[in-house]
Amino acid sequence: MNLRSIGIAVATIVVAIAVVAGGFLFLLSALGGFGVAGSYTSHYQYEGTLATNETLTNVTLYLPVPVENGTALIDAANVTVETEDGAADWQVELVETPDGPMLALTADRVEGELYYLVHEFDDNGTHLGWEKVPEDELPADMTNKKAYAEPTHYRFSVYVPVEDRIDVTDPVASAAVLPVENPTADACEPYWPDDENAACTTFETPGYVAYDTSADNVAHLALELSGTNEWGFGLSNGFNQFVQKTTVTVTGSHEGWTVMEGELYTGMGDETR
Repeated sequence: MNLRSIGIAVATIVVAIAVVAGGFLFLLSALGGFGVAGSYTSHYQYEGTLATNETLTNVTLYLPVPVENGTALIDAANVTVETEDGAADWQVELVETPDGPMLALTADRVEGELYYLVHEFDDNGTHLGWEKVPEDELPADMTNKKAYAEPTHYRFSVYVPVEDRIDVTDPVASAAVLPVENPTADACEPYWPDDENAACTTFETPGYVAYDTSADNVAHLALELSGTNEWGFGLSNGFNQFVQKTTVTVTGSHEGWTVMEGELYTGMGDETR
């Protein structure tokens, strides 16, 4: 083979390598391998539930919201309220209270009724299905059936994307969280006990509840806030987050401030990035 032929062969090999490499780089770029900075997303999700067995009237609720440096993270205009069975004309706004900004939910009348989820089973134990019925329509014959009480639910939520990554290991110090009072570290089981970075802290947070109802009616308020980071580059994907949960149960009519018991789960998910 002469020098000219060798040169052509070498040039051909170089071009082929360049084409393959270019295709590989394009593939990595398409998968996010060269867009690491743009592969991260962070957001907060704030959700709440009011569950009641009977109708409430003259309702006012002040609920804690995620706060960072004294400023509420959420905008009341973006909060949605949904229900499957009840009806209420909710007014939603942010108000300032002695305990900081809170989400105010008010309504003249909030319909509520106790329902039951009736599950039916075959003689061999196979689940055949279920239906949701009011209390006065419970089957007279409960053979091969089980009924579970189900109050009327009102659910409210808001999703808040943020640019900065959320500190999921110490959110009270440097993230937006529900107000934390009387925290006790390691007083509850981590959400994922096998995760070495996971921890759980109990806490209290204030809320205001006012409404009229029957003396034996039970209403339940629950809030959940999560702060989540997600990332993906190449074939690698992951996430980490913290979660706050608070609850309070009220029997009969009520008017005044109350203490909501909570649990704060931190360090959940993959390593901090």
